[in-house]
Amino acid sequence: MTIKRNNTSVIIYYLVVFDILFLPYFKIIPLPLSGPLIILWAFYNVNYLLNQKRFKIYIVLFSFAILSILYSYFKYHEIEYYSFYANIKKTIQFGISFIYYFYFRKYLEEHDGNIRTMLIVFIIFGVLLALLYINNFAVFLSLKRIWNSKDSFINFYEQDPTYLFRYNFTWTDPNNPAYAFTSVFFFLLGNYELSLVMVVMLFICLTFLLIASMSHGAFIAFLFTMLIFIISNVKSRRGRKYSFIVAAIVLIFYAAFSNQIEVNWISSQEVVDTAIKRIQTTSPESRYNIWTTFLEAKPLINYLFIGEGIGEGNKLLLDGMLSSPHSGHLYLIYCYGILGYLLFIILFFVPENIDTHKISRYIFILPTFIGFTINIIIGEQKYFILEMLLLALVSKEVSVKESMDYIEYSVTRNG
Repeated sequence: MTIKRNNTSVIIYYLVVFDILFLPYFKIIPLPLSGPLIILWAFYNVNYLLNQKRFKIYIVLFSFAILSILYSYFKYHEIEYYSFYANIKKTIQFGISFIYYFYFRKYLEEHDGNIRTMLIVFIIFGVLLALLYINNFAVFLSLKRIWNSKDSFINFYEQDPTYLFRYNFTWTDPNNPAYAFTSVFFFLLGNYELSLVMVVMLFICLTFLLIASMSHGAFIAFLFTMLIFIISNVKSRRGRKYSFIVAAIVLIFYAAFSNQIEVNWISSQEVVDTAIKRIQTTSPESRYNIWTTFLEAKPLINYLFIGEGIGEGNKLLLDGMLSSPHSGHLYLIYCYGILGYLLFIILFFVPENIDTHKISRYIFILPTFIGFTINIIIGEQKYFILEMLLLALVSKEVSVKESMDYIEYSVTRNG
């Protein structure tokens, strides 16, 4: 594939990526700083978009979304917790986030788009903020007000200083960065050549971030994805090289469950102790009970073609009250209907141009899918767009030469 270089488009691309990884949202509206640029790009590239098969799926999806919003308004507009504004805002956020994907795809048709270093720095940046969160929470909170003034957890903490404020990076829900960093970690493993030293460093960083976020689900996603990654590379030197990570994880978790972890370089042991307690006490039964409650009260057959939108705070209306289904699957089905949900899944999780010789390239999707299943995650727009970026990168067309080079490389390593 011939790679063209245009300095202006290259600079803009890396500025957009930098914005998604490191910069704050607009203060007035929850939109990335690069959002207006992407909207403008879409207007100037309408013909390109209309020729994309994936964009046609996008159009159908948002037709279901609009119908669902209109239906929800006529059905619930007199109910206290219903919010027409929240429905419009969330749908627009989803729409803009998907447009980022088409921007990245068009750029990558003519450019390399390598972001290896930026993703590594992203993880390190997350660690630095986590250290600040643990050792100087007041300063961390001040920075959070700059990065994400809409963070509802800040209000919870200010109203009640005893509230457990879990590390949530520059975002809102602490589970989201935990899944995102895990996804980025596996994207780096599956798509770039990394030295053993770099892998160990990233592994240590990720373990620390998972502890700081206290995300039980992300720990599970990490373990399960690492197992799948090693199995998919079991015959290669790469798989054997990374097998030590599994042993390290087992030792760490054994120490954690035995209450033997002490982190002397952190000013407080409370974060580690709380993370361990959450891992030990969190039960899948609670999620199952929530899902069962929703399914019994809202049979899925009633949401085949359209949904009924969301309530205030991006939660769903259940028996006249607001409640979270704690599952992206149920969330989207009840919001936009089963057909809209299926189209969303295609756009969000399914890469284009899948290369069967490089299955490990796509492993990074698994942590996000797990997070989507037992949480929701798509409410964090930066995470949403980050996944669109990674999906666009692995959806680049692979030439025959590149594919054959990879096969030859794999044979050499396996030998």
